[in-house]
Amino acid sequence: MIHMDLKRAHVERPAMLAILMGGLGHDVLDAAKKGENELVMELSNRLRYMADRMQGCAMTEGDKATLRQALLAAERTVRTAEDILKDKLRGQRLGDRNRPAYRRTESVRPMPGGRS
Repeated sequence: MIHMDLKRAHVERPAMLAILMGGLGHDVLDAAKKGENELVMELSNRLRYMADRMQGCAMTEGDKATLRQALLAAERTVRTAEDILKDKLRGQRLGDRNRPAYRRTESVRPMPGGRS
């Protein structure tokens, strides 16, 4: 996993920031494939933070283009990771339907507020 030091990766170095975002995107996908929901959310929030931090900074056109590409790639990565997690959840639900009733209740957690 990439540990970011955002204070060093100022917008003065947009290529470095783009590389960090790319590495973080790979970490998001790896976490999604492993089914680590909390880690996916944390890394997605870091990517969003980086994107928000870059908005409104004075840069050359080339730097803006580099960062724009990195932002688009990060957005696609987060969407893909969310789709992977949704597919895993859907697969678990379908798998539960095929289990006998006495085993189904083991994997179902009660919903807060009543029904399970």
